[in-house]
Amino acid sequence: MQLAHFTSARTTAAQVDSEWIRDFVSNFAVYYPDIDRWFTSKVQPGLTSGSRKILIDVANGKLNALSILKKSDSERKICTFWVAPAARGCGVGRRLLTNSIAWLECATPLLTVPEEEIQGFSALLSNARFRLTQSIPGAYRPGSIEYVFNGSIAARDNSVLQ
Repeated sequence: MQLAHFTSARTTAAQVDSEWIRDFVSNFAVYYPDIDRWFTSKVQPGLTSGSRKILIDVANGKLNALSILKKSDSERKICTFWVAPAARGCGVGRRLLTNSIAWLECATPLLTVPEEEIQGFSALLSNARFRLTQSIPGAYRPGSIEYVFNGSIAARDNSVLQ
C-alpha cells in the first residue's frame, strides 16, 4: 500500500488507511461526481501496483493535507491536491507539492483545478512555475470549467477521471 506521510513525525501509519482516505475524498464529489468510482477502480489498485501514491499530513488527529499521485510511463499527475483551510498559508501546501513532485520525479506534473478553486491555487502554482495549458468546459460537470496545468487531457465519456 503506497500511503505515505510526508511529515511522518506528525502521525503514525496506523492512524490512517486508504479506506479512511476514500471516505474523505468522497467530499470532493461536488467537483468530481465520479470520484468514488475513480478511487475504488483506479487509486486503490494503483496503490497496490505502485503506480499511485497518497501523501498526507495529519496533526492532532486531523487531516491537514492530501495529495493523490499517479506515476506511469506516459503520465505524471497530481490527481488530487487538498490543504485544510486552517493549514493554508503555513507552508503545508508548499511542502506537500514539493514532496509530490519529488515522488513523481517530474518538475511540472499534470494537475487540474476546478474553476471554484482556481483562485486559492494561483499563488502556490505560480510559485511552483506551473503553466496553465488548457481550460475545459464541462470536463467533469456540465456548466463548469476545469483548468489544466502542465499538459492536456482529453474528455472521454463525459469524465476525464484517470
